[in-house]
Amino acid sequence: MVPSSQQSAKHLACNIFRHRSSTQTTRLISAVVDSQADSSSSRIAQCQGCPYPSTDCPSQCSILLDIDRNHVIHPYTSMTDPLPTFPIASAKGVHLELNDGRKIIDGMSSWWAAVHGYRNPVLDTAMMSQIENNMSHVMFGGLTHKPAVELAGRLLQMVNNDFGAQGTESSFDGFEVEKMQHDYVLNKVFLSDSGSISVEVAMKMALQYWFTLQNDQSSHSNNRTNPTRKTKFISLRNGYHGDTFGAMSVCDPVNGMHSMFAGVLAQQFFVDSPNGPHLNDAAATLAQIEDILKDRSHEVAAVILEPIVQGAGGMKFYHPSVLKRVRKLCDDHDVLLIFDEIATGFGRTGSLFAGWHDEESYRPWSSLDESQDEVNSSKRDCQSANS
Repeated sequence: MVPSSQQSAKHLACNIFRHRSSTQTTRLISAVVDSQADSSSSRIAQCQGCPYPSTDCPSQCSILLDIDRNHVIHPYTSMTDPLPTFPIASAKGVHLELNDGRKIIDGMSSWWAAVHGYRNPVLDTAMMSQIENNMSHVMFGGLTHKPAVELAGRLLQMVNNDFGAQGTESSFDGFEVEKMQHDYVLNKVFLSDSGSISVEVAMKMALQYWFTLQNDQSSHSNNRTNPTRKTKFISLRNGYHGDTFGAMSVCDPVNGMHSMFAGVLAQQFFVDSPNGPHLNDAAATLAQIEDILKDRSHEVAAVILEPIVQGAGGMKFYHPSVLKRVRKLCDDHDVLLIFDEIATGFGRTGSLFAGWHDEESYRPWSSLDESQDEVNSSKRDCQSANS
């Protein structure tokens, strides 16, 4: 990215990617610096310890970085030899501004949390208004409040694709409460504070569902033998669902560092992920899921997967019909299905939720094919004109 004429020539466009393995963590930084930047190569090198040149580095910055390096544990880095950190002064839109004024692009979108960018005026105004006029937060145990209930109502409208309901763009008083309570297929909301925790909650809900159902069946049966508990999950290799223990157990067993926690993590079933964007690329995946369910459905509580695209696992796309096939397999074998839309939901794949895609809306290869067709057509036109 080359800065505009109104911006400082020292702006830095930087995409940070993290690749984790069982033995190490590496950070790859790809940077494009304006050719007019002063001593750009030396400044990048100096950023490994401090963003300022040594001649004018404020003592406050040095102290901040020293404290950070010696006492703050950052995610996915060593405690004894931590990766360098870059002090951020402010953030707006897609940009993070370093203490020395340079800007970098947050390609990670704050780990998929900053969907609408930093300092979004609509979100900031809503938060400040609630804090000034009502509260910042109260616990949800035995208590409730209008902002939370309104959020739940809006989420139900969104996940049920009900944008025609009154109240979507207006006040809470306009919501069709009766319709939300009785007609929606998806009609419950549990609010979590992070992606990993939401996966933990979904997995616990699946386990509790089968525990309750099996206990209820046992209490009404003359057969007092304990049935096999449905406590296992089926997940795709290359998947990522979080770093808390339950979520970690359904992450890729290699990239998810399972070997480090052997004997502690729950053992799950894993199948190969689709190896391409077409439906036939998922034949092995579907066959492996079917084989496990045929033999072990009495042990399986749920299938969990990232719909359409595996994000941290390498941006691997697969066909939406795979989701329909997995849904049918789960129904046929009495198993629950969990879509982890933490990295794909709210418009990131073009559809509001990745699970909504069908053959018409999902064509990740079409734009490339069309572009190549245009190039070939232009070449033919040029050849015809020259001849």
